[in-house]
Amino acid sequence: MKSRYKNNLLLVILLVFGVSAAFSGNDPAVFRISHRDCEESPILKQILGRYIEAIGGQKAIAKLTIRVCKGRFIDDRPYTGPKQVSPFETFSKLPDKSLFIIKHPENTEREGFDGNTRWRQDNNGLVRRENQERSQMDYFLDPQNALRIQEYFPEMELMGKAKLRGHSVYVVENSRKSPHYTLYFDVETGLLIQIGYYEVHEYQNVDGIKFPFRLEYSRKGGSNTYVFDDVRHNIPIEDELFDMPGKGAMDL
Repeated sequence: MKSRYKNNLLLVILLVFGVSAAFSGNDPAVFRISHRDCEESPILKQILGRYIEAIGGQKAIAKLTIRVCKGRFIDDRPYTGPKQVSPFETFSKLPDKSLFIIKHPENTEREGFDGNTRWRQDNNGLVRRENQERSQMDYFLDPQNALRIQEYFPEMELMGKAKLRGHSVYVVENSRKSPHYTLYFDVETGLLIQIGYYEVHEYQNVDGIKFPFRLEYSRKGGSNTYVFDDVRHNIPIEDELFDMPGKGAMDL
């Protein structure tokens, strides 16, 4: 019993110092909730419920089954050369089909999922991807993402409250157990303002819901930014759009 108590105490200490170190500013995490307390507390359910309401409410979100976006990808990392702007298009269709197309000056990349197979195609050829995990971008483009958040981030656990970019936020981890997938919900607005290193900005009303029109990934002195110029829902799309093109793809 003593050994188990010491291990649990050590885990709590590591969580406190590990999460606190991830934030800048003078206001570190102000409270912590253990895994058991989180399961028994309604607080996490309230945070997720408030997030759904902040986005537009369950009824408005449930009406959306297809999301089509157009925008610009801005690569502004000094060490890679001059700032580069590339147009992109995205297509998402429930329950689990997606296609992302980005047109770089010398290379067009396509990443798709037809419900069974993930694939990627560029100037170097076609690759079948073995990793079936959904990405942060998959989540943003899912038309019902707020209702399906637990599918993308299972076994969520409320870690506490902290400061992030001047906002008071709730910090929520999940079974993917990586800083890339930690969720941060704004205490004041209820909105999701960051997933891992993806900063979520500029929520705007579209078809009865709020959608973030700028996603920024800061890295190594620069940033990658997705700016959405047009977002539409429930436009008819054939399933064949998401199929892996041709045959003979290499496995990755």
